[in-house]
Amino acid sequence: MIIDVANCRRHVVGLLVLAIGFGMLNVPGASAETYSVKNTAELTAAVAKANANAETNKIVLEGGSYTPLKSLVLTNTSGALTIEGPSGTPATKGKAATIAGTSVEPTFEQLFVIEAGVSVTLRNLEIGNAGGLGTAAIEVTPKGNLTIESSSLEGNTGSGVLVDDEGALTVRNSTISDGSEFGVLVDGTASFFNSTIAFNTDGGIQNLGTLNLTNTIVAENTENTGSHDCDGKATTSDDSLDSDGTCGVGALSDKNPQLQKSLLNDGGTTPLHPLKPGSPAIGAGDEAQCPTTDQRGAKRANPCSIGADEYNSTPPTITVPAEIVVEAQSDAGAEVSYDASAAGFENTIRTFSCVPASESTFPIGTIAVECTAVDGHENTATKSFNVKVTPKGVTPVAPTVATEPASSITQTSATLNATVNPNGSNVTECTFEYGTSTSYGKTASCSLLPGAGTSAVAVSASITGLTASTTYDFKIVAKNAGGTSGGLNASFATSAPPVAPTVVTGAATAIAQTSTTLNATVNPNGSEVTECTFDYGTSTSYGKTAPCSLLPGSGFTAADVSASITGLTASTTYDFRIIAKNAGGQNPGLNASFATPAPAPVAPTVVTGAATAIAQTTATLNATVNPNGSEVTECTFDYGTSTSYGKTAPCSLLPGSGFTAADVSASITGLTANTTYHFRISTTNAGGTSQGSDATFTTAEETKVEPKLETKVEPKVEPKVEPKVEVPPSVTKQEPAPDVTLTVNSATVSAQGAFALKLSCPEEDGSCSATVTVRTLTAVLASRGYEAKSKKPKAAILTLASGSFTLSGGQVKVLTLHLSSKARALLSRAKVLRVQVTIIAHNAAGAMHTTQETVTLRAARAR
Repeated sequence: MIIDVANCRRHVVGLLVLAIGFGMLNVPGASAETYSVKNTAELTAAVAKANANAETNKIVLEGGSYTPLKSLVLTNTSGALTIEGPSGTPATKGKAATIAGTSVEPTFEQLFVIEAGVSVTLRNLEIGNAGGLGTAAIEVTPKGNLTIESSSLEGNTGSGVLVDDEGALTVRNSTISDGSEFGVLVDGTASFFNSTIAFNTDGGIQNLGTLNLTNTIVAENTENTGSHDCDGKATTSDDSLDSDGTCGVGALSDKNPQLQKSLLNDGGTTPLHPLKPGSPAIGAGDEAQCPTTDQRGAKRANPCSIGADEYNSTPPTITVPAEIVVEAQSDAGAEVSYDASAAGFENTIRTFSCVPASESTFPIGTIAVECTAVDGHENTATKSFNVKVTPKGVTPVAPTVATEPASSITQTSATLNATVNPNGSNVTECTFEYGTSTSYGKTASCSLLPGAGTSAVAVSASITGLTASTTYDFKIVAKNAGGTSGGLNASFATSAPPVAPTVVTGAATAIAQTSTTLNATVNPNGSEVTECTFDYGTSTSYGKTAPCSLLPGSGFTAADVSASITGLTASTTYDFRIIAKNAGGQNPGLNASFATPAPAPVAPTVVTGAATAIAQTTATLNATVNPNGSEVTECTFDYGTSTSYGKTAPCSLLPGSGFTAADVSASITGLTANTTYHFRISTTNAGGTSQGSDATFTTAEETKVEPKLETKVEPKVEPKVEPKVEVPPSVTKQEPAPDVTLTVNSATVSAQGAFALKLSCPEEDGSCSATVTVRTLTAVLASRGYEAKSKKPKAAILTLASGSFTLSGGQVKVLTLHLSSKARALLSRAKVLRVQVTIIAHNAAGAMHTTQETVTLRAARAR
């Protein structure tokens, strides 16, 4: 029997996740769902729910850090899944949703696994510190389909993405960089659009399948000796660029893209490598394939730039004050403070400074202040203004003022406008007088003082509390050391009386046992809505109110409003309505109703079991957990040499959300031989935390173990014969042989011929003993030469390496094997070998079980 263990392992994990997900939902007639998450536990739970809900689902992450404890295995073949973080805006550094593999156990396992028949989109995410030792951060299994959009895969310990044979990967507007191995390994099909694969240590893309590049940069992946941008040229290329000529991209092959080496958040939420001025990638894309925006959300030019970043040459905008005129405070001059700022055009501002700086001492005379700003594309802008310090004793002149027409006139508000020339003396007072006659009666301060320059400066004041359909008079008044000046009168009329809002009560959403969101629409009819509330209660008498989360403003179109309410009772029908008020009056909406679902959750029921697989330094702790219908979010074992415990170990799998007792366990190590240990189970769900009773076990006594050769090399060619198990006639009942599992489908072979295989022994088997033999899949020639001039070498199945091991149940072992000299020569020529791993496991009674796997061996690159 030949088993694809790598796929089998993923399917088993997927089925477990799927089973957990069905336990969570257990609801017939599922519909498409959006799961909003803000921490790692919620992300893990959302993945399980999405796996179990046979619809198109979405998981939306808040900005923040997420560190899953297990690989996120995606198994829903019935509906596509999107996992996305916040998008942000091009000129603002937003907070990314960062998913890291630093806490994934076992160490160096995948962060994401896309199973067969599953379609997943990862959008607006920062993914890093995942994989390692030949394992990619993300694996797309055969028949799996993954799309990556506006995201960054950075600093991964292993390759960024592995696309297995018959798997499919599509990458748009994304960056894959700074990884310790390849950026992408392609055994299936991978298509890149306006993306950047750069600065990966072992190489950019290894292509053993189909590789399509469109408007994409593959560059600077040559840090290690012998590493290249591409191992295996692109199958198709459309206006793409590489830096060492290995991708076969055509006109832009072997070109320096002039990328900034450091990852930079230049707007949006995910970092990238911005293009420098003069890059050959600028404006070189196929305009028919250009997207509307880049990875940051910045608008693309047409033709667009190649890669994830859209370059623009628009310099920053700098805002500085008008000329500042002050009187000297001493012979040294005067200390002057000022406000200056800079903003980028769809770029962030990297540096901004003014010389001399604000709060510096300026000497008597006129000094130019020079301000400089540099944005993320290294565009530079400068702008200056003057600071004039006059000697003491100069006779000041009163301001010159002019009243200008009012603007932004509504029923109850307006903006008053004027100009003020300070005539060289600092204006200390600037106000508008206004009222329903030229007696005025009210004043409003200018929004900004006009300074101390010698030219006219526009000033304004926004006023409110006016009466509709009324004529108002106003004028400007300004004062400096030379005196006070008043402008001529001007007038304006407010608009017609307001109309009460138009309201429509909507349907409640996000209905839970004790909370919901009430919804409605409000049309302000042109008058600012000052009150917006929902009445609600268990009858149309209501009795309670909740304010709208946002007021709908003063426009002329219907705006959505809502209120989140809590403190409700489960299994209860509630009535509610919207009420909104503006200057035109108050309007209530029609009644609507909703019903809360069933009662509050109950804490788990737990029973501490007996420890198993007890050795000198290891043991497996066991228990049962009944979730009582609520998702178990925490499941741990407390253990130690007393009932104070002091250490914890997480359950290997969470028990879900069902109503029956589920077996849980944790394998612990680092124990002391011949020592009694105490332990108990502890779990938490929405109903609370439950702890089991104390149990004990004693580790085995320390025994002397003779050294044992772990691996051996068998250069002898063995025939390809399936091992056969014969049961002696005298045996009437025999325990089944252990089922050893290979948990990797690829390995990297060192220059000395060493490589590692991970193997696991099922917990229920107690222990596993086995031999491992690695052979070529087909007959090969062991060397290029002849053994004798008259005799040509014959092709044969070649044994590459072999070894043996013994492993406790529930444990994982890394077995190091060494290739024979002939095998090393073969791999040196081929670089990549597909080999057959045969595992023959047996127990003490002589029962045997054979498993055969196909594994990919890759030669390590010279460092």
